[in-house]
Amino acid sequence: MKKSAKGFTLIEVMAAMTITLIIVSSVYFSFSNLMVGRSRIRAFTERQREIFFAVDMIKRDLVNAYLSSNSGTPEVTHETLFEAKEDAPVTHTTFTSFNHMALGGLQKQSDQTEIEYWGDTKDGVTVLYRRESFWVDEKAKKGGNVYPLLTDFESFTLTFWDRASEEWKPEWDSTNPEYGGLLPEKIRLTLTMNQEHDDKEPLILDTVIKIGKRTPIRY
Repeated sequence: MKKSAKGFTLIEVMAAMTITLIIVSSVYFSFSNLMVGRSRIRAFTERQREIFFAVDMIKRDLVNAYLSSNSGTPEVTHETLFEAKEDAPVTHTTFTSFNHMALGGLQKQSDQTEIEYWGDTKDGVTVLYRRESFWVDEKAKKGGNVYPLLTDFESFTLTFWDRASEEWKPEWDSTNPEYGGLLPEKIRLTLTMNQEHDDKEPLILDTVIKIGKRTPIRY
């Protein structure tokens, strides 16, 4: 006598499907969390790179700041200065520097340049702008190319060490006799970054650089 083939009961099929669904769901959510984690790490790394690039450029610009006692003869042909005004969200700073990198062998450019930094808020997002003019002329506060260097931060402030008064000052003006026609001895850069979550404390980057030559050069 032949025995009839025994199949799965409905309960067994449903149990198997439930177990399979649980396993698939676990794998899916694990993979999804992994991809989200990778995206966050990638975004964090890219953000750190942007911050490092911006701060490094500003530091190099400032370290190479210079003044010159020569403004042209008999007419003024170029102007050098270091002017910083307290402002929000960025200390508005205009100065001449030896930090220009000439690109292209056929271009007649030196390492002297006019640089300006300032901040603004656009569509609710803070923006740090950088202006650079490849030619140092009699209009140090005009001309050149402007582009955003960093976005979405809380503030970027500069303070300046005054050797005479032995204190940090929020402003500097080399054209003002009060500052002796000199560059500041040291500059403190403080960048306050917004965190991803509002409940976290802002990230503050603070560093101090020393100016190479404070007195005007003669050439």
